[in-house]
Amino acid sequence: MTNQDNNMHIAYITMQFPAPSETFAATDVKAVKQQGQKVSVLTMRPGHQDHNQMIRDRELDHIPIYSCNTIDYIKHAFLSLTQPRLLAKLMGWLANAKYASLSQRFKCIALIPSAFFVVHQLEKIKPHVIHLFWGHFPSVAGYLAYEKISSSKITMFLGAYDIEMKLGISSKMALKTQRVFTHCTHNIDALENMGILPDKISVIYRGIDTALFKTIHRNENLKGHPIIVTASRLIKEKGIENSLKVVCALKKKYTKIQYYIAGEGPEKERLMDLSRQLGLTDNMVFTGHIPHHRIVELLKGAQIFLLLSQYKGERLPNVIKEAMYCKCIPATTNTPGIDELIAHQKEGLIVSPDNPRRIAEEIAEILEDKNTLQTMQQKGREKIERSFDSQKQMAAYIDHWRHLT
Repeated sequence: MTNQDNNMHIAYITMQFPAPSETFAATDVKAVKQQGQKVSVLTMRPGHQDHNQMIRDRELDHIPIYSCNTIDYIKHAFLSLTQPRLLAKLMGWLANAKYASLSQRFKCIALIPSAFFVVHQLEKIKPHVIHLFWGHFPSVAGYLAYEKISSSKITMFLGAYDIEMKLGISSKMALKTQRVFTHCTHNIDALENMGILPDKISVIYRGIDTALFKTIHRNENLKGHPIIVTASRLIKEKGIENSLKVVCALKKKYTKIQYYIAGEGPEKERLMDLSRQLGLTDNMVFTGHIPHHRIVELLKGAQIFLLLSQYKGERLPNVIKEAMYCKCIPATTNTPGIDELIAHQKEGLIVSPDNPRRIAEEIAEILEDKNTLQTMQQKGREKIERSFDSQKQMAAYIDHWRHLT
């Protein structure tokens, strides 16, 4: 490495950046930048309609972002035809991969111009390390980078979403990278079953920006007791229906309970109807989609964070880490790897989603015992400070990248 030995240029490849549901991506990128490394982000899709607002909200003005817009896509569709040998090689690589559906195959083919756009930018910026932030469709660009840019090392992240997608190019690309990162020890067996050697896999938990949280204060307008929060996309798999039933059971003991649901999704109207049927109209606030700092304000004012997800791709959700850091005790389901984040009845509750009444009883036991409440709050916060701080976690990434170059 010639760049003053310690300073590297890391180029992230992802689908869209920033993306509404991926605040953790911004957290990771900022942490790398804050530790003295140069960072660029290249995306295979155009910027989101709220791109500029998210850039401001997430303080990403200083990060170079190269997004493949419609004009770039068309231009690089033609450009790919001027490199027939490389294009044929990529098409052959895609053709030999396994796909869970025909739509996956077509999407990979459709992303070929985007992949050429990404690699064209990479050739200009010449990073030390190319990192695939996701291991699914960004692998199309990863393969082209592997074939064209020998001066850069390539690493990738494979998480629960990548694993559950079962996109064949993910495992094929993993074999060509120098290192594969994942965010949960539970994922290791699945990665090894994809043919990835154990000594190539590094488990580094996703962290949260604890420094940012210190600048955000409790929402002083919160009223009621107790206060429970859910922040989630409103889809069936997230278990919001059972969460409403938990709050309904708690209302029998705590008539002034307040339940805040932050998020949007196709289930919203049905859930609002259900809340009325359960007699929770005066106890409910559906906030819709709100900025991240407002979610933190809610978490700092609440006692319990409730997430009864049964989503297959759920792994150590960042919002639970945020709740724990805010001393908001999590009550969540036994999703894969959750015991790596929460010690049951010490740092939170790991519960069965199908027994709302029992969940309500366990929550009430905590709320009624002030010593237990405060002890769990403190232990949860200490766990995040110790093992899930973004600065520490991204320092581990940088250390791995440094040893590659």
